[in-house]
Amino acid sequence: MICRKCGKDLPESEFNWRKKGVSRQDVCRSCFSAYNHKRYAANKETIKKSVAAYRSANPENVFKTRLSTFEKNPTKYNVHKLTDAAIAAGVLKRPDKCSICGISGSIRRIEAHHDDYTKPLDVIWACTPCHRKLDGERREREGLKAFPRSVRIAKISDDGSIIEIFDSIKEAADSVGRAPNTLCVDSLNGKKCAGFKWKRLQ
Repeated sequence: MICRKCGKDLPESEFNWRKKGVSRQDVCRSCFSAYNHKRYAANKETIKKSVAAYRSANPENVFKTRLSTFEKNPTKYNVHKLTDAAIAAGVLKRPDKCSICGISGSIRRIEAHHDDYTKPLDVIWACTPCHRKLDGERREREGLKAFPRSVRIAKISDDGSIIEIFDSIKEAADSVGRAPNTLCVDSLNGKKCAGFKWKRLQ
């Protein structure tokens, strides 16, 4: 097939299917991706608002999409996204107290802990301190090092100013839907994670 955009003669597999699945697009994957990136950059805020409005109005559809994504690619990141979608759709309901210590959700944030990431909807509702303890116990069972919980970390803007300070790497990672070890490595290497720079304060 010849791409209408770049004019290259490419294998049919290099062209996406149209939405109805009856024929291929006439623009190759590479050109289509470049077009989408350019379109997003030019309409970033409008697209963000449109996506947010859709998610708010269609939580059940978002949940189904997240579930399908997790089944195809069961990463921790997709588990967290699926959990958020399940809460929004009413599939999971956040309780008003910690299931471990019983503290009220009005005093401490109640979070979803996964003892087994292959079961994304099987969660233990725990306050932040209890969640940290459960995570530590899980990592110990898996033979992994515990996260450096005592380290405070700041989210940094491009101009170097502090946007927000978190009491732990996990808390910071949860705020942007990333795994703590990913944020930890990126912050140590001076890289951006989830579009932000991060700095250890102690």
